[in-house]
Amino acid sequence: MAGDDRAQREGEDHRRAPRVTVLVADDNARFRAGIVRALRRHDDVDVVAEAEDGAEALERVRALRPAVVLADVRMPGLDGLGLARAVTDDPALRDVRVLLLSARHDAALQADAADAGAVDCLDKSTSRREICDAVRGVVVPGTAAS
Repeated sequence: MAGDDRAQREGEDHRRAPRVTVLVADDNARFRAGIVRALRRHDDVDVVAEAEDGAEALERVRALRPAVVLADVRMPGLDGLGLARAVTDDPALRDVRVLLLSARHDAALQADAADAGAVDCLDKSTSRREICDAVRGVVVPGTAAS
């Protein structure tokens, strides 16, 4: 009986957990698809849109207002840093958080990402699990891996 009560409480806690809406932007379709698959494995994450570049992502962010934008730094046209700036500078999008990914990850890029308004910049070689935890942790404190 005690196990049943615990399972019921955990189920109720899960239903109360906020859902994280995410837009994934990356010009590499294969990488983007892998990230989307990994995110969709989490019951509390909804991938609401995908984009191939920053301009398309910004258009969809303005229309859908996801909680998190997960974007590659290097994309054609409007890159991830420009996307982060555009989202951060738009008062209508003040609740949207931008998390960047890059194959080239160093202190200078981390500083550029912070200056652009991104909450973090992760290396693309980071495990899918850690990327998912970071996305969830942006919105639901305490869900990111320690």
